[in-house]
Amino acid sequence: MEKITREIKDGLKHGFFEYTVTGEILQGGRRKLTLKVGKSYRFTIPEEDIQN
Repeated sequence: MEKITREIKDGLKHGFFEYTVTGEILQGGRRKLTLKVGKSYRFTIPEEDIQN
């Protein structure tokens, strides 16, 4: 979440920007989160790290 917040704030400082966040469930219950903001960041999150 810190990375997403940092990228949004950076985009606001520079003016027009576009970003996309996608997520999917992988084998073993892990989640893949991809953040595209001119460059891409990909995170794999184990199921036990996900809070309801």
